[in-house]
Amino acid sequence: MSLLYTAVISKDKNDIEWDNFVASVPGAHFEQTTGWAVANEMRGWTTWRFYLKSGNVIAAGFQVAFLSYPLAGKIGLVTQGPVARNEDSELFHVLIEETKHFLKENGFLYVAFVVPYKQEKTAKILKTEGLSVRPFGLPPTAVVEDTLFLDLKKEMQGLWRDISQSRR
Repeated sequence: MSLLYTAVISKDKNDIEWDNFVASVPGAHFEQTTGWAVANEMRGWTTWRFYLKSGNVIAAGFQVAFLSYPLAGKIGLVTQGPVARNEDSELFHVLIEETKHFLKENGFLYVAFVVPYKQEKTAKILKTEGLSVRPFGLPPTAVVEDTLFLDLKKEMQGLWRDISQSRR
């Protein structure tokens, strides 16, 4: 544990402190809010939050949704995270080190991070900290398979024709 930060695990379904933090960070995504966690719960996911505090203030963290598999462990998904007040390399170093302990102690097999789109520096820092790109075929696959591009120049009938029946 770093002397500068305290690690927190929140399993609270209505974590107001976390939601206020997410709301205060420019560009933070709604998929990191407890409202999104409640929506995912209806689809069978459990959601926890893991974050670092400096004094009484959250500095960085993420919300992880996961499914538990008997004999294997938990497989998690962090969408549009981590969330941080700034893209400080030292902060991310501590976050990743503490995340490794959190995941191991809580029975996670692995966690896939979908980094916020406009935070290229964050993605580079995470790679230098030892995180790797998800190998093709490993769950969760929804991140890639649910992406669809539509040509909005087409009429409505043409758009519907371009979407497979199973996706409609």
